[in-house]
Amino acid sequence: MFLIAGARLFQIQVVKAGSFRRGRLWNMWNISAPAKRGTIYDRNGRVLATDVEAYTIYVDRRMMKNPHAVARKFEENGIIPGSKFLERLEETKSRIVTIARNVEKDKFRAVASIKGVFGIRGWGRFYPLGSIGATIIGRLNAEREGVAGIEASMDGILKGKDGTTTIILNLRNKEYRYIKYPSGSNREPINGKDIKLTLDIDLLNILDRVGRETFEKTNADRVLCVVADGVTGEILGMSDIPELGETDGWVPNDLVQTEFEPGSIFKLITGAAYIESRKFLDTVFADENEELRFGKKVIKDERKHPPYDFRKCLAHSSNVGFAKMGLSLGATRIYRTALRFGLFTRTGVLLPGEKPGTPMKRKYRYDFDLALASFGQGFRVTPIQMLYAYGAVGNNGKLMKPLLVKEIIQDGKTIKRACPRTLRQVLDINVNEKLVSYLRDVLQYGTGKLARVKGLDIIGKTGTGQQSTKEGYKSDTYVCSFIGVVGPGKAPIVVGVFVFRPRGYHEASYVACPAFREIVRRMINLPQYRIRFLKEVAFGG
Repeated sequence: MFLIAGARLFQIQVVKAGSFRRGRLWNMWNISAPAKRGTIYDRNGRVLATDVEAYTIYVDRRMMKNPHAVARKFEENGIIPGSKFLERLEETKSRIVTIARNVEKDKFRAVASIKGVFGIRGWGRFYPLGSIGATIIGRLNAEREGVAGIEASMDGILKGKDGTTTIILNLRNKEYRYIKYPSGSNREPINGKDIKLTLDIDLLNILDRVGRETFEKTNADRVLCVVADGVTGEILGMSDIPELGETDGWVPNDLVQTEFEPGSIFKLITGAAYIESRKFLDTVFADENEELRFGKKVIKDERKHPPYDFRKCLAHSSNVGFAKMGLSLGATRIYRTALRFGLFTRTGVLLPGEKPGTPMKRKYRYDFDLALASFGQGFRVTPIQMLYAYGAVGNNGKLMKPLLVKEIIQDGKTIKRACPRTLRQVLDINVNEKLVSYLRDVLQYGTGKLARVKGLDIIGKTGTGQQSTKEGYKSDTYVCSFIGVVGPGKAPIVVGVFVFRPRGYHEASYVACPAFREIVRRMINLPQYRIRFLKEVAFGG
């Protein structure tokens, strides 16, 4: 018996050693062990995006007796269509084939007993708010790479580093098992870091509801609503309707990627430049029902009106009055003022694909073109640029850098914290105070009356910017906007509403102002904002 056993050992360890070694290696595979992606929190520590347990499913094509039957089983359990299953088998000649990623645990268990099917535990991305805030939070692609929003811009911080694990096929019972491979090829995954954003879930919900209501009411192409803290520059909330989705393709984030002709919200810049010039403000800028003629081209106001001085030109958004201001100032002065306010340049906010806009010219050949530029036509800006320009006026003339990421967290500890950053003082404090007082009139008796909220000090401006196309300006290509600052000079909150190509009414007074008012009304019902603004306000409707 000892001789027989010794002979067998010699046969296995010496004669057939190479064959067994090749067999062992041939039935062993190194497979990626996914790292857990970092969690994204709102400013109060509530989850906006996190990883949940999921599986990547593989099949061993040599162990499957009936691939078509297995394909049907996968389709019945909602993992992958049967035709797609078979396509995956045809795409490669490898013995081990990746069939599906991010499969829920229950679905994996339904097919785990099928011969030749096995899975590696990994992670799937879960967004508790669903589509709310989707364009700013972002999404991942099939390879779990950030392709939009914060998921993309902070991908290197969030994703961590995948490890490797080894599986071996037990030739006796044809089962797979995980091993700690002696050669050291196993590598533990390094999980990603967590981040805390400046966003507020409560505001995200409000902006989403108001954005959807406005979208349905106006039948617009898109509706963007955004709220920022004028003191710190923090973006508190944003909705971009309709939001991004994998089925429709990734759409741009309108806050930073959409360039548009601002129209009358640009009068903030021309008005600031005019006040700085120390020219007379009490003279008549727009005579009764006045029209400006440039050859065959005419500039006029929407409605008949009495003579307007500077204050009333701003309150009633007189194109004639601001065209005259622009002609007296010159393009260079307006352009430089716009640059100081942060227009025509990227803000540096941590969102991918930010565009700088298309700047106005420093010199125009024709007076008509300068007149148009004076009230926001003929060049393009982005919503975030205009939002923070108004925020600067509400913040005593200080332009803040947009802030979206508040903290980076590793193993429960904050390793990096962002601080508010003042970029520059864009206006002298006295000039700024004058501009603030004039912007109050916009809501008191001007084009922004429908944006008023009882008991609150609000400044702002409407804008109805006609958009140029290859065929020129068309009557249905407007962007209606209202940007308002609640509590200017104290603890300002900036709220912007941008409605892209509304059908029917196209005046911002009736399209954007009601949405602004509804956002502010709902916002001040939240304790953190009620405390901030309504300490001495009696609720009266």
